Amino acid sequence: MDPDSNFITMAFRMWRDVRDVEGAATPSHLMAAVASVPSTDWDDVAAKLALWRWVHDGLDSPGARPDPADRLVYSIFRDALRLADKPDYARPVDAQTDFFAEMLSDARAA
Repeated sequence: MDPDSNFITMAFRMWRDVRDVEGAATPSHLMAAVASVPSTDWDDVAAKLALWRWVHDGLDSPGARPDPADRLVYSIFRDALRLADKPDYARPVDAQTDFFAEMLSDARAA
């Protein structure tokens, strides 16, 4: 793992720990710093998307109704966690989220 990858993973883990304990706001400089570092593997992609997920409060309910763009990014987030084998990067509510099943049902009915 190169130093940039270490930074991406460290930044996500630090943010997750701060968020869990303090409910703090996302420092914009952290998001900018992570965004400026190129991903080198699925672990990096998963950590970047996990940071996006942990700061995206609009998906914090199992009954959330995200817009199509958020559904796409959330789907990519779930794929990245699976490909990187990082299920612990998900938020607890992610195990209960079912809007993709509903979305597929709606698409098949159309």
